[in-house]
Amino acid sequence: MREGTVVITGKSNVGKSTLMNAIAKREISIVSHKSQTTRSQINCIVKINGSQIAFIDTPGFHIPHNDFGIYMNSKIKNAYKYADIALFVYDLSKKFDSLDLQVLKLISSFNIKKTILVLNKMDLINKVNHNIVEKEIEKYIKLVKTIQISALKNKNIDLLLNSISDSIANNPICVNETNSDAFIISEIVRKQIIFNLRQELPYSSCVVLRGIKYSENKKKLETYLDIIVERESQKPIVIGKNGVMIKKIGTIARKELEKYYNCKVMLKLFVIVSKNWRSNKKLIKEHGYY
Repeated sequence: MREGTVVITGKSNVGKSTLMNAIAKREISIVSHKSQTTRSQINCIVKINGSQIAFIDTPGFHIPHNDFGIYMNSKIKNAYKYADIALFVYDLSKKFDSLDLQVLKLISSFNIKKTILVLNKMDLINKVNHNIVEKEIEKYIKLVKTIQISALKNKNIDLLLNSISDSIANNPICVNETNSDAFIISEIVRKQIIFNLRQELPYSSCVVLRGIKYSENKKKLETYLDIIVERESQKPIVIGKNGVMIKKIGTIARKELEKYYNCKVMLKLFVIVSKNWRSNKKLIKEHGYY
């Protein structure tokens, strides 16, 4: 059985996480319209045509404004170290810009052997001339293939996977699947923060699993999580009037966790202020990153 590793990369909001979920055939990465929703590398190992392939979803490349932004960009570079193939995901509804160019330069600097251009949102193809986009990209990097897809509508995903299987080198996989309880539980809660809170809060908050206990005889999972915010003024927003918002976040997250773990879940959420944590490397690490 051949093995290999593929990194899914590109700037923010081009559909990388939607593509990862389509490949995994399950929700492994949070998908939202907000940029920088993916915060670290997320790994999924799948079998394709007799090959075992690790896919790494990465944060969207962006210009960082704090230490946490630098951290997210570092996760992209870390993922490149393992990659046999880079999937450069480009949103056909957007223009090629300096961020796209910086991603291409990064791919080239890490000497990734093969790059496949993935033109996402093919249903919007008449908004941009994809041939012009391809020629522009080929000025900076050699492509082994260009494939148009719609990750959201699951179009041409099999075509893409077959191309990857045909192109993959036989190199050992050096990453493990991202499936720890700490990741799964905190991400399910963070997803509800993203979907239910506006403006800065989804960016300035994070979720940390502080405790977990499973009762075999009661078939019950007890979880304790901190929702971290940066300022005192953000705490009542997360809690909501009379606790309405945090109850809503907890209720929806609990139902999803019960479905995932197939047992009763007790979900305890605490809102903690960690002042300006995104600009403090020590706090970033304490909150589960790095």
